Amino acid sequence: MAIPLVTTHVFRQHTDEVWYVAISHNGKHLASASKDKTAIIWSLETWELLHVLSEHANFVSFVSWSPNDSMLLTCGQDNEVKLWNVQRVYGFQMAKALYQGGQDKNTFLWSHGRSRCSPNDSGYIKTYKFLGTILYKWHGPRIVDLDKEGTRMVAISTEKKIHIYDLVSKIEETILEEDAHSHRYTYRMTEIHLWDIDQKLLVRKYHGQTQSKYVIRSCFGGIGQGLIVSGSEDSNIYVWHREHAALIEVLSGHNDIVNSVHWSPVNPYLFASAGDDHTIRIWEATDATETKETP
Repeated sequence: MAIPLVTTHVFRQHTDEVWYVAISHNGKHLASASKDKTAIIWSLETWELLHVLSEHANFVSFVSWSPNDSMLLTCGQDNEVKLWNVQRVYGFQMAKALYQGGQDKNTFLWSHGRSRCSPNDSGYIKTYKFLGTILYKWHGPRIVDLDKEGTRMVAISTEKKIHIYDLVSKIEETILEEDAHSHRYTYRMTEIHLWDIDQKLLVRKYHGQTQSKYVIRSCFGGIGQGLIVSGSEDSNIYVWHREHAALIEVLSGHNDIVNSVHWSPVNPYLFASAGDDHTIRIWEATDATETKETP
């Protein structure tokens, strides 16, 4: 299996820590969220900076592409979630979805044209209509992250538990005693754990990366999502074989904590990483030896 081992592009436009990075579903664009109070959109075809979204009054902690890539949500620690139209004109602000939240990092996720939000200190997970009207609330503990697979939503609480909800019946299906993130499987961020959320079983563990204080995000990737990649507090990126839990590669390049990694949904040989060194790096499976700095 070919693995992205080479940094082919470095984006240096952010002036502070980059906390989150997301590649669009069609693989053509990349969006980032930064402590410098901006989100930035780049082209992954021409490697150009397309727009700097600078409407937030505080740190930007999360970005999320709509299913058809026509919209982008940016979440800031100014307690605002901004909705951007990126299909016709990059950076055109269509609407704002506002809610009262704390100063922690907030996340949104999309589902069939609706977005679902979790303010960290409210004790709620809220379901919103497209332009901000609240449809439903789940009461519960403080939530630090969300993800979705089909009609299920997985929420991670500060109590180090995985809460699984049915989005159709609005019922909480189960609670798993873990600190984790989710997809069809879900895995924990310190000693990374892989869970089967259908069987509610811990499948395997992955060792190597370090994380003791900060949120470090991981993801699946590669052909058939056969790999797991994670950032780390030691400035490296770790890549494991999903089925064998073998550590395949430790990638260096960042000069500070690697907060977020995101594999291209359409290219199994490319992923992006974001770090406290203010940079975003594009990793590819290639014979290229020259790293291009984006001006």
